[in-house]
Amino acid sequence: MKALSIRQPWAWLIVRPDITDPIMRATAHVLKDFENRDWGNFAAGRAFRGPVLVHASSGMTRDEYAACELFIAGFSDILLPPARALLRGGIVGRAVIDDCVTQAPSPWFTGEYGLHLRDAEPLPFRAFKGALGFFEVPAEQPAVPDRCRDCPHLQLPDSQRPCIGCKRGGLLRSEAIALAAPGNKGVTGAGGVP
Repeated sequence: MKALSIRQPWAWLIVRPDITDPIMRATAHVLKDFENRDWGNFAAGRAFRGPVLVHASSGMTRDEYAACELFIAGFSDILLPPARALLRGGIVGRAVIDDCVTQAPSPWFTGEYGLHLRDAEPLPFRAFKGALGFFEVPAEQPAVPDRCRDCPHLQLPDSQRPCIGCKRGGLLRSEAIALAAPGNKGVTGAGGVP
């Protein structure tokens, strides 16, 4: 499936994992409905229509975060999560691109080209190296169940969800072992922001 890499906190604003109510998600301007690009010479990017994975880039500066806060304060009361809580360096959601425009009444459109997004939704985080433009992401292999590090329950290895048994978050045993391995530089995003 195609993916598009977007810097945080803009990727978070597209998928808004904090809003689970479908009626609230449909409210105007609660979700970022345009991804802006300067793609004058990239006709293939402007022509793309269809489902796309939202990839959160691994990079994000304090200035970029502050600029986003200032931008959304101009028309919304949306509160961004702390920068250290934003997942980076992987797939965070999906959306459908249904148009590419050069003007739109949405406050999220800032031109030169705006990819119109609809049906955006968060997905469990999947670490994946991004690329410029649209890029292919292979289908995910089924996850192998693991044991919670705090209780004996089996669950899928997804550190974004608390254990169904003990209701605590934290890493699963295999993830903790992988992170502690010699030479591992850790992860970025929640739990791994330097």
